[in-house]
Amino acid sequence: MVDVGEHARVTRATAGRILHQSRLLDTLAKYGMPYIMGSYALDLMYNPDIDITIVTDHPRDTSRAVLNAVLNQGFFQRHEYGDFVRFRVRRRPHGYILVLAITVDAAYWEI
Repeated sequence: MVDVGEHARVTRATAGRILHQSRLLDTLAKYGMPYIMGSYALDLMYNPDIDITIVTDHPRDTSRAVLNAVLNQGFFQRHEYGDFVRFRVRRRPHGYILVLAITVDAAYWEI
């Protein structure tokens, strides 16, 4: 039987390690105000994902600049960019999304 509390603690610790090693929040802060959302912020982690929102006056330009910065950084294994301004999807925010992925401790993480 899985100890849910222990799993959440280990998952959150790994998330913290990813944020620290990638220096992602420092990178994002150069382009706007990053806010960690969701389960990490609530200390209720179960799945290997971290949700971050950046508040900016220029979301298109900012999203492209952030994509370029993380590509140059070389920490993440996969990068996916979504334009939900021109290509609206129900239940998605009206904006741009950047999914960063990396495998850590045999778990596939999406940020």
